[in-house]
Amino acid sequence: MPSSSTTVDPAIIRALSLEGTSSKITTHGGSGFSSTFRITTSTRKSSTTTAESPSTSIFVKTSSAPGAEVMFQGEHASLNAIHDAVPSLCPEAFAWGRLDLEPGGYFLATEFLDLGGGGGGGRRSGKGKGTGRSGTGSGMSLAEKLAKLHSTPAPVPDGHDEPQFGFPVPTCCGDTEQDNSFTSSWADFFARRRLLAVLDRGEKNNGSPEAQLRRTVERVAGEVVPKLLGDGHLGVSGGRGDGNNSKRGIVPVVVHGDLWSGNQSRGRFVGRRRSRRRLRKQNQGHAPRGHDQEKETDKYASDGDADPDLQAVEEDEYDEEEHEYEDEDDYEEVIYDPASCYAHNEYDFGIMHMFGGFGSAFWNEYHALVPKTEPVGEYDDRVRLYESYHHLNHWAIFGGGGYKGGAMRLLKGLLAKYGGGGGGE
Repeated sequence: MPSSSTTVDPAIIRALSLEGTSSKITTHGGSGFSSTFRITTSTRKSSTTTAESPSTSIFVKTSSAPGAEVMFQGEHASLNAIHDAVPSLCPEAFAWGRLDLEPGGYFLATEFLDLGGGGGGGRRSGKGKGTGRSGTGSGMSLAEKLAKLHSTPAPVPDGHDEPQFGFPVPTCCGDTEQDNSFTSSWADFFARRRLLAVLDRGEKNNGSPEAQLRRTVERVAGEVVPKLLGDGHLGVSGGRGDGNNSKRGIVPVVVHGDLWSGNQSRGRFVGRRRSRRRLRKQNQGHAPRGHDQEKETDKYASDGDADPDLQAVEEDEYDEEEHEYEDEDDYEEVIYDPASCYAHNEYDFGIMHMFGGFGSAFWNEYHALVPKTEPVGEYDDRVRLYESYHHLNHWAIFGGGGYKGGAMRLLKGLLAKYGGGGGGE
């Protein structure tokens, strides 16, 4: 799709049921792996009524690079897995598919996210009044949202009796395709689908075997991973279930998968509709079961999610339902560009620590809601283990010795502590 295009590809128009004559596309922002655009539709009257349809904005990525199909399919599934658990945390993904006008090209279409406004100065923590919140959004901090995401058990995949580690489709961390085939063992998933897989990818991309690095990664996968992440060890807390810790170990949850600080900001979901249900008195002087005579509740539209304060109210006591577009100051703590899977919640912390940007206030608030997994004394080493994957992945993508050296430092330190033969070769 040419950067100067003002015509929306017919495949996108079909996928989103857009009005072609009123939809325009312009370049917006940038990405290292794709071209990015904003689609706008002008206000118009419906063909069947005199009502006007408000203008909308949609964010679109396109790419004809190898792997674009897998990347966009994975990001589409990732965004919606996160959105299903915490709607205010990320954009909803609308569609992905093949472009008509760009040979070999694919697209991803999502809600448009207006980034960087709303005050707060990039705040990543804080709760209650006077902590930089603005607008009438969810009112939740990033720590609260991530804690909710990491406390929501993964769904049970088809053909299984309980949640599994993995994901329904491959995802891409950077441009590294990640195999997310389901398994019941987190240790097996992390060793095979992450550490050993990215080692293979790195050797292929960099054109030659890395004998010392391979020996080190294979030893960590065989010696360290079972000790830190092994079934019957990780998350077992002496028979007392606590959050994600239980007698049977950790429960798979949705993770972002690439949550460095550049994939987090404050933003406003342009055009997102929230449902406003207005409760009115049915008889003069009567208020239903402890409620005021007139009460409004605002929530993000999500069919079937009733406001708990209103569950006792009879159905016929609602006299209208309105839909309004988000106010211009409804800014939220948001994340984007995910590479999700169903995983141990602490898996997200590897890259969060690698590049920093999340201060002590964030971590204190998060862990007050989601305690560190048992054994707590091994928490820092688990985060180092998860961080090592991202060093290896950056080496696979960008080459050079810096990221490889960072991975070796972390891996050798773990071998020295948990390896059968120490940290030596």
